Amino acid sequence: MKKSSIFIVLFVIILMGIQMGCAHYSNQKDPVNARIINAPPDIVWQEALKILPRERIEIFIANNLDKTIWGKKDITFWSDGDEVRIKIIPYNNARSILNIEVKANNQLAGWAYQADLGKKLFSKIKRRSESRFRASK
Repeated sequence: MKKSSIFIVLFVIILMGIQMGCAHYSNQKDPVNARIINAPPDIVWQEALKILPRERIEIFIANNLDKTIWGKKDITFWSDGDEVRIKIIPYNNARSILNIEVKANNQLAGWAYQADLGKKLFSKIKRRSESRFRASK
C-alpha cells in the first residue's frame, strides 16, 4: 500500500471517529428572554404533551409536579435516536420559561441536527401555547 493510500485511510478513520461522537443542544445558554413563552405553565405543558408525539418523540416520563418531560426520538439517518428533555418553569404573571435539551449518543452526520430539532420544538410549543392562551382570554 502506498503512503498516500495509508494517509487517506487514516484520515477517513479519524474523520469518522469525530463524526460518531456525542452531539448535544441546550437552549439554557440562551438569554432568559429568548426562552420565554407568553402563556402559563399549564398551557405550555399541555401543548408540549400534544406536540412531542407528532414529532415522533416517545414520552417516557411526564412529571406534572415539576413540569419535566423526558422522551426519545426514533432512530433517524442522522442519529441512533435522540433523548429530549423539556422543563417548563413559571415566570411572572402567566408566562413560562421553556428549557429544551436534545442529546444523541451516536451521530453519523449532520452536526447541527440536535440544535435544529430543539429550536423546532421550541418554536412549535411557543406558537401553539401562545395562540391557545390568547384564544382563552
